[in-house]
Amino acid sequence: MKTYMIQPSRLIIIFIIIPIVAGIIPVYTLSAVESESPTDVVKRLIGIICAIKDEESILSPSEKKENTALKKKASEIIDIRGLSEHALAKHWDKRDEKEKKAFELLLTKLFEKIAYPKSGKFFVDLEMLYKEERIVKDKAMVRTSIIHKKEGNISIDFKLHLVNGRWLLWDIVLDDVSLGINLKTQFNQIITKNSYQELVRRMNERLENR
Repeated sequence: MKTYMIQPSRLIIIFIIIPIVAGIIPVYTLSAVESESPTDVVKRLIGIICAIKDEESILSPSEKKENTALKKKASEIIDIRGLSEHALAKHWDKRDEKEKKAFELLLTKLFEKIAYPKSGKFFVDLEMLYKEERIVKDKAMVRTSIIHKKEGNISIDFKLHLVNGRWLLWDIVLDDVSLGINLKTQFNQIITKNSYQELVRRMNERLENR
């Protein structure tokens, strides 16, 4: 698995790169969500993020409210708790429960304020091809690819696992580069060189300066 160094200011933006295609968000009941396949989950996440309107333009109060609701729905499809634990790795167990919940909330805010809108804007109008779905016990991978004008063909693999009977996303691999591993590498470097508090400070600063 390849790993590349990423600038701290871009950590959250690139971690949750979600390809976007035009689509309509279907209404899902609880029973339907529980019976979704991993591919269905990825498609639903894409549809949700596709519907988020560009926040750099002027939005009406109702559009802002809709955007907020869509972001919350997207976050429900991602295992934020699992991502937080994976990203902090050995540093996770050193945190008390209050710190863990605060970190999870901070990561969620960064996804909702920065990552989802950036992903939609970058991938708009790109065609996605669903190539393969693999399931091994409680783990799954949905293999896809897109064609980008400048980058050419890009393979994107979505990794999911079962959490309380539901498939949730926990990592994305672009052309054999795990964004989750890159995130963990950057977090570890900041904490080791500085401190956990410095990592949190930088994340909050990124959120405030958006």
